[in-house]
Amino acid sequence: MKIKIITDSTSDISKEYAIKNDISVLPIGIEIEGDFYREGIDITPREFYDKLKVAIKLPHTSQINEYAFCEIIDKYKNTDTFFCIMPLSKELSNTYYSAENAIKNYPDERFFLCETMTATVGLAMLIDYANTLSKKDNMTPETFISEIEQFKTRIAVYGLISELKYLKMGGRLTAGASLIGTILKISPLVTINGKVQVVSKHIGKSKCFAELANLVAQRDYEYPVFIGHSDCKDMTNQLIEKEKDILKLDGRACYFDMGAAIGTHSGPGAVVMAFIKKK
Repeated sequence: MKIKIITDSTSDISKEYAIKNDISVLPIGIEIEGDFYREGIDITPREFYDKLKVAIKLPHTSQINEYAFCEIIDKYKNTDTFFCIMPLSKELSNTYYSAENAIKNYPDERFFLCETMTATVGLAMLIDYANTLSKKDNMTPETFISEIEQFKTRIAVYGLISELKYLKMGGRLTAGASLIGTILKISPLVTINGKVQVVSKHIGKSKCFAELANLVAQRDYEYPVFIGHSDCKDMTNQLIEKEKDILKLDGRACYFDMGAAIGTHSGPGAVVMAFIKKK
């Protein structure tokens, strides 16, 4: 039995990783001032942020439709394949429901549609674990599903946002609040647990760096930390260097360039870290 993993581009996993492990990554659609792109196919993260910085209106992202899932499933149906579909959290996108509708067309195939409850590096971490499980000898669908469901409850995702402009453009922040926040240099700390929630707000990045590092330090050190950034590699390196004694990464970190799915809403200047909580 083959376990076939299908996800979407909000996972931010690299093309190389996806190809090496035969993971299908469906691209979300992005409309930028009238032009339409497929994330990871027609536009790279670098190109996206270049366009975002000069855009007058905030780009729009669109869910993946059921036919995109069907195209992948059709290639593997009737081949003793167990399909594991891992889209962005259904609280953040209707892509989950597109996958749900696609599955209804294949009553003779076996599926696990995972409500991942996460996004970006948190989703990448869950996919990486699923990929490892899929390669184990004598892995059954029942054991695979049970392991994934347990593991996902241990994934914690926290991030900081340094640019409030894009929250205002997306209607998630009033103009007045954005102006005050920008003047005071307020940086929100957020978490992703099904949906995005604000944990705290700090004046300046230093306190936000410290709180994020302290949260990550409470992890299970058996697993690496997954770190993503939206066009702010220098700030990410600054955070890691400043808080290295607390973070204690010891080379056990995986790095990701976050694409349009998160970048559209956070803008450039966001750093997100995913880790495994202690049991």
